[in-house]
This record gives sequence, structure tokens and C-alpha cells, in this order.
Amino acid sequence: MTEKQNKGLNDLLDAKSSNMEVFGKSTSTISRNLSYAGIAVIWLFHLKASSYVQLPGELVLPIICFLSFLLLDFSHGLVSLLTWGAVDLNKLDRHANRVERKKRYSLLFSISEQPIGENRTIRLRTEIIFLLTRILILFLGYMCLLSFLLSKVQIT
Repeated sequence: MTEKQNKGLNDLLDAKSSNMEVFGKSTSTISRNLSYAGIAVIWLFHLKASSYVQLPGELVLPIICFLSFLLLDFSHGLVSLLTWGAVDLNKLDRHANRVERKKRYSLLFSISEQPIGENRTIRLRTEIIFLLTRILILFLGYMCLLSFLLSKVQIT
């Protein structure tokens, strides 16, 4: 593959990655708001006892799902921060070493300047794992909540 073809492929991958990031952020925001909405609906059905809050048994699983979703959403951001922080630090270290070697040995031979590519498999794996688990947990929470709501509604 020529250098021009490689640059074109990298530009295409960067554009796709950028689109994925934009849509991923909006999907995450919408999902997070759906989880908050699920918690709010469950709160409407809580029972007030003297010193504590009591939920009907059918709403325990949905509230666990919604809270788990929020925890996974936070964990996804934290794992991404730590992973990409490590990748960026590694890139900076490799770049600094390459510049230092180039200064030191530039009179003897030329060191090629190859861009350090991102490891896209790291990103893909974390996105798939977190995306699928969050979607499944949110879906399960809403299915249980819908089942509860349908059992309480009487159509005449």
C-alpha cells in the first residue's frame, strides 16, 4: 500500500471514528436520561413507611437495572479515560524517544518518521462490551417496569 493510500485510509478511519464518537455520546446521553426517567417512574410507586421507603417487589429488579446502567455508564467513562490516557502517555514517550534518537544519530543515518497509530482494537472492545451490556441492562429494566405498569392498568 502506498503512503498516499495509507493516508486516505487513515483519514477515512478517523472520520468513521469521529462519527462513531458523536453518535455514541448522543446515544449514551439518551440512555442515561431514560435510566433517570425509569427511576422517576419507579419513585411514583414507592410506599411511604414511617422511617424508610418501601418499593413493591416487582420494582426491585428494574431499579437495580437502572442503577447498574448508571454505574456501567460511569465505569465506561472511567475505563476509557484510563485506557486512552495510557495510550497517549505511551505515544508521548515513544515520540520523545524518537526525537532524542534522531538528534543523537542524525549525522549517522536517517530515522523514518512513521506515525504511531492508535490501537483501534482497544477502543472497539471497550465500546462493544460496555454498549452491549448497557443496552441489555436498560432493556431488561424497562421490560420489567412495563410489565409492572401493565399489571396495574385496567382497561375498561
